Amino acid sequence: MFGYTAAEVPGRSLEEFLSSDNDAERHQLQETMLAAVLKDGHYRSSLRCQSKAQKDFAAELTLTLLRDVGSAPAGIVAIFSVAEKSIGRTVSSKAEAEEDEAARTVSRKLDGVELILASPVMNRFMRMVDRVAGHTESVLVTGETGTGKELIARTIHQSSHRRSRPWVDIN
Repeated sequence: MFGYTAAEVPGRSLEEFLSSDNDAERHQLQETMLAAVLKDGHYRSSLRCQSKAQKDFAAELTLTLLRDVGSAPAGIVAIFSVAEKSIGRTVSSKAEAEEDEAARTVSRKLDGVELILASPVMNRFMRMVDRVAGHTESVLVTGETGTGKELIARTIHQSSHRRSRPWVDIN
């Protein structure tokens, strides 16, 4: 998306990926995002980004606060995706995010089964599934019989970098 190799990304600040002619404006936006993440635990926004080749593009950014075993802030995960919505609308508070989700019905096709997500809770849950899929760690999905654990596990697999590898069920 940005044109950087995996070795070039670590150590770069978030503001280096944002598009703006004004460095102070970019820095202020980063400070605003970090403050929101520390306060609410998350931040979502549609914004303009800039590739390594200096090309601007629209992206959706999700920031999630990571905490250590003592619940102290330990880091932030930033997930960029190509924007499907118009730029300029920012959703940063929990209330605004829930209001934004309430009117959305999303459907996903998975192995011939169509999942229809109409509730804000399921929309938030599927965003969490997408965030998990972006990580390299293994995931254990637990729950009662018939709750859709295998569908969620397959969704994580198909959304992950491992999607080209075979799927193996373990019961």
